[in-house]
Amino acid sequence: MIKRIFRRNTRQPLATLAVILFAAVLTVVLCYLHKSGQEEQRSFEETYVSVPVIFRVTALDGTKTESIPGWIADLFTDRGMKPNLAPHVGELYARIHNSAEYPYTATDSNGATIETTLEIGVAGISSLYVAEELTENYGGVIHWKNGYDESILSTEELVCLVPESMKEEETMELTFTYKGTAPNGQPFSKTTTRTLQVVGYYIDKGNSMLYCPYTVMTQIFAELGKSKTISQICAKLNDNYALDQLYEDAALWFAKPNPTGEKTEWGQFGFDYYFYALDVDDFMLKNLEMNMKNSMRLNALASMVVFILSAGAGFLTGFLVIRARKREIALMRTMGGSQVAIYGELALEQLACIAVGILLGGSYTLWQPIGRLALFGGVYYVGLTVALLIFLRKNLLTIIKEDE
Repeated sequence: MIKRIFRRNTRQPLATLAVILFAAVLTVVLCYLHKSGQEEQRSFEETYVSVPVIFRVTALDGTKTESIPGWIADLFTDRGMKPNLAPHVGELYARIHNSAEYPYTATDSNGATIETTLEIGVAGISSLYVAEELTENYGGVIHWKNGYDESILSTEELVCLVPESMKEEETMELTFTYKGTAPNGQPFSKTTTRTLQVVGYYIDKGNSMLYCPYTVMTQIFAELGKSKTISQICAKLNDNYALDQLYEDAALWFAKPNPTGEKTEWGQFGFDYYFYALDVDDFMLKNLEMNMKNSMRLNALASMVVFILSAGAGFLTGFLVIRARKREIALMRTMGGSQVAIYGELALEQLACIAVGILLGGSYTLWQPIGRLALFGGVYYVGLTVALLIFLRKNLLTIIKEDE
């Protein structure tokens, strides 16, 4: 059988070669589309997890708010009520303010030394992300001491950044005071002291504030028993694949930003409306997803075109084979050959050519993906079968008349 198929195909070398080359070319195209799709998927997955998604607490209209109560800030940590947003926090960016006193030595006009105490504002920040005034984009310049950089702000180290006028200082001894009223109406005062190591200074005219790690400042508030009010808080999503879960968890505590500032019904803890909104900056992520989906659609469309061409080529090949071998087919029918036998012989001849083409083309990419290549051969076979069956269903006299 194999020898006979080989003999028949070599009788028409050009037609056989054309079918083999056609199958090889389309096989390479399919393999290329598959490889391209895999590379795009791999690139998408690598990019997807690295795209920064920032979610921040805002006013209901999506604008910046400078007064966020401590319980809202705690929702970004494990201290917050459950379920909170802590599982979604990769990097926390928060800012809190307080004031402190520090001893200062001055010299009067007579050259005498004067010991005094000055008050200074202190900002606890976890990143320069919430201290834009210190960044180059806003005209600020930071000079870190050797061995220090922005990462120190995300620790609990007792360190600080000082204005240029204090750059000669090695340490800053700060006293924080909280004055309040006890439940019995009596005023009280609590103090706590911290000695902060100066790890750098900044150049920013008109700014005399000290900057220390956010966690250090929250510890100070806790010691004083003072309710903390956060001026800014936002976070970087730690798992972009958990974006939908973030939206679900955030809906328990925050509204979606509404440009008109219209209140959104809440109904938890006896409150009718949400206090704050959570703005999730997922534009880059959504755009990446859309581009990937469009690319996958184009790849699928291109593959579909290849399969359509395959089916069409199978039908055309069957038609040309029959047209060229009408007399031979009529003779086979006269000698008692059944339709099934004739169909099987013709189909095997063409499938042998297609198989050789797929083997040659597939060897370029190690026959990956083998499923698509098998489907390609199957679609070609369907087109071929349709053409053969249309002709072979004709009776013998009709075939002979068409041949005359």
